[in-house]
Amino acid sequence: MTSNRATPMLSSRWMCALVSLLGAFEVLMGLGAGSALVRVVGIVGGLALAAAPWVAGRVRGLTLLVVGTVPFVALTFTSLVSPLLAVLAWILMGLVVHDRSHAAPVPPDITRPPAHESRVAST
Repeated sequence: MTSNRATPMLSSRWMCALVSLLGAFEVLMGLGAGSALVRVVGIVGGLALAAAPWVAGRVRGLTLLVVGTVPFVALTFTSLVSPLLAVLAWILMGLVVHDRSHAAPVPPDITRPPAHESRVAST
C-alpha cells in the first residue's frame, strides 16, 4: 500500500503516461494518414503531445498540448477518433496541471550544505 503523501505523485505520473500514450496514438494515426500534410502534422503533433506532460512549467506543457492537438483535429475534423483523442488529452492534461499545482513542495536536500555555508573563509 502507498502512503497518502505518495498518492498524488503516483496519480500524476499515471496521468502523464496516459497523455503520452495518446500522443503515441496520434503518431500512429498520422502514419496511416493519406495526405503528406496530415501525416507530418500527425507525427509532429503526436510527439509534442507525448512530451507535453513531462516538460517543466505549466505554460510550456499547455503550449505543447495545443500544438499537439489543435492542428491535427483541424485537418481531420471529419473523423470521430481525432477529436475524441484531443478531448481526452485536454482532460487528462488538466488533471496533470491540477495535480502539479496542488502538490506538496519538494523538501530541500539535507545531505549537502547550502552554497553559502560550503565556502571556506580565507584568513
